[in-house]
Amino acid sequence: MLQPSAEKAAAYSRHLYDIAAGTNAEVTKVAEAQMADAQKKVLAVVDTAVKNAPAGSENAVALVKSASPLPTTRSRSVQKAARQAAKWPKPTSRP
Repeated sequence: MLQPSAEKAAAYSRHLYDIAAGTNAEVTKVAEAQMADAQKKVLAVVDTAVKNAPAGSENAVALVKSASPLPTTRSRSVQKAARQAAKWPKPTSRP
């Protein structure tokens, strides 16, 4: 009598997992796209500022250019950590 209920509960659990995993994948894609867009915009602003920098500001320009890869490195680390955290163990059916 309890066997069908346990099987239904396991199937329901797997279905919920599949929904959550699919939703997580979509959210991750959207977040990565938004982060990439934001990085492009920041780099465009930096490039514009560098092009319009007054004469004699070479040291400041070099500092800005050397600092620009930092957000990209950090965002990649954050994305990697988010992907690892999102890997949930898939529920299994119990005999």
